[in-house]
Amino acid sequence: AIARSQPVVAQEAYRRAHQLEPSPDTLLRLMSALGNQEGGKTAIQLAEQWMKTHPIDARTQRALSDAYARYGNFAAARKAYEALLKLTPDDGSALNNLANVLLRLKDPGAIAVAEQAVAKFPGNANAIDTLGWALYQGGQIDKALQLLRDARLRDPAHPEIRYHLAKVLAQTGRKTEAREELEAALKSNPNFESRAEAETLLKSLW
Repeated sequence: AIARSQPVVAQEAYRRAHQLEPSPDTLLRLMSALGNQEGGKTAIQLAEQWMKTHPIDARTQRALSDAYARYGNFAAARKAYEALLKLTPDDGSALNNLANVLLRLKDPGAIAVAEQAVAKFPGNANAIDTLGWALYQGGQIDKALQLLRDARLRDPAHPEIRYHLAKVLAQTGRKTEAREELEAALKSNPNFESRAEAETLLKSLW
């Protein structure tokens, strides 16, 4: 049904499968099939109900945490990632996602959580980027620049990383470098999250 672009049929099939055999597998497939229906509300409600009776299901807790963050409910995402980390305390990805949520909430604790993520995920470009961006937001410009340069070298195709680096480069007066990073980011991916901010910043550097 999905291959035939019949989402309603797919949803019903996955719903029946989950009723016949309730499991994290059938639940996550149903959540995926529901997609953005009602702004993600339907999928989130399913996961919330499941976690009430399956409180140690880390896979569904992760999906629920990601869904809260994806749809902009950052307060709920924070609590959900904290709950996930109680189940999987060495989870570098969850730590990184929590740090990003804390950044959205303008919580200064984002730096400490991002440092934990890098410790669990050494060499991971996303984790290094998150820590660099958190340090920038916290006013630690030199450290931020060093980390964001590192992240960009590790993953030069990532437009968000290049935007973050450009922002700090512009802040420190390196306008030519900042323009190069922004132009590369905008060229590589037309739909990344900070595209509008990147376009505005680029216009300001000419």
